[in-house]
Amino acid sequence: MIRTKTINRICTCMAICLVNISATSCSDARADRASGLTVTAEGTPIDYVRFGSRASARIFGVETDIPWHIGVTDSDTAWIKVSPHSGNGWNFSADDAINRESFFRVEVSSNDADEERSTVLTVEAGGLTRDLTVTQSAAGTEYDVAESPVMADATPQTVNVYDFLRDNYGKKVISGVVSYGTLDIRNAEYLHDKTGKYPVINYFDFMHHVHSAPLNPTDWAENYTDMSVPQKWWNDGGIVLFDWHWSVPKNESVKDSFDDCAFYSENNSFSPSRALLEGTWEHDILIRDLDVISGYLLDLQSKNVPVLWRPLHEAAGRWFWWGKEGPDTYKDLWKFMFEYFTQKGLRNLIWVWTGEEPEWYPGDTYVDVLGVDIGVKDHQSVPEKMDLLRSVTSHKICAITECGSIPSIENMQANGDIWSWITPWVGGSDPDSGDNTLEFYISQYNSEMIITRDEVPDLK
Repeated sequence: MIRTKTINRICTCMAICLVNISATSCSDARADRASGLTVTAEGTPIDYVRFGSRASARIFGVETDIPWHIGVTDSDTAWIKVSPHSGNGWNFSADDAINRESFFRVEVSSNDADEERSTVLTVEAGGLTRDLTVTQSAAGTEYDVAESPVMADATPQTVNVYDFLRDNYGKKVISGVVSYGTLDIRNAEYLHDKTGKYPVINYFDFMHHVHSAPLNPTDWAENYTDMSVPQKWWNDGGIVLFDWHWSVPKNESVKDSFDDCAFYSENNSFSPSRALLEGTWEHDILIRDLDVISGYLLDLQSKNVPVLWRPLHEAAGRWFWWGKEGPDTYKDLWKFMFEYFTQKGLRNLIWVWTGEEPEWYPGDTYVDVLGVDIGVKDHQSVPEKMDLLRSVTSHKICAITECGSIPSIENMQANGDIWSWITPWVGGSDPDSGDNTLEFYISQYNSEMIITRDEVPDLK
């Protein structure tokens, strides 16, 4: 009996020990296993990145909860350097470095060959792996854009502006500014007063067209029947850009009330798909508005003024009514406007698409310039945004069509994203209170890499 109890006690102890060992092993296994693994650029998950042919460097993030390691899978990778190869965090910036994210730097040398090159970086953490494909463009290919604008039989001035954009793309950045109102050059005048130079592009807006003649009295809003301001800007050597924050009636019951219109999706029930169907009240509004706006643009055409035309912007965000029913309807709307304006006889437009997401792209036949609207701090460059646009199509000019803080030319040169133009917001009634100080504007406007209005050749 005693012997049996002793054996039982020994067996019980052994079982407890085995349980403890097993528990410890499981705990250790859990400690070595990552709950997730993501490679990021500016906080956005990525698995592909493209560098221009010039030597440059970028920083990427590793989001995981255990130590990670990174390696290059190809053997012939003398052109690419990665640092560090492992860690839990990397202090690359005094302001941004934190231990909850890890960072690594990828540096590529100049590619002077006539073929692109590529390799794969593999990040590993606790049994999980993520591949980042790194491709570098061949020499002289990253700015291989279409030779002419998409509108058939474009006016000579329109062709001249397009050629100017194309000739400088990837070499220098064309300066610009968003207007203080919708039909003025006050911000451009402010910059000239403080820096001695005008920006090239002035960004106008048809935002108030439902309140202006001939639709409504013009006692408070711009009268777009008077195009003397953009005409003078062009005659003085600048380039005209028109945006359109397109306000439509909030619903059918107020379709004849021009004070009850909105462009945000949340503020109206206007259906873009129904607007493309004849016989609907939305279609009547669509045609009415296109007739009015095309009239203003034709007036500029009659005065030999070309226009960078930027309609239906930021659709992928779905906050504007033209994007709320998804990419297919949006693309149909864009093509409808393009064909309608063509039928109206417009030949002075360079079509600028700001959509970013590839599934929203109307196609190379309908777009001249790919735009992106950004919000950065401390004049950071955004090469990942250019990579995104180039993934949409490689045959178009890329521009920053709205921004607060302007990426500095130094950061753009370092990262290889030399944008065609940049049109920033300015700080309201006190422009120096915005994201770009007067000192910054002065330094940039005096850079050989920045084109100001006094440096623009005669495009007339």
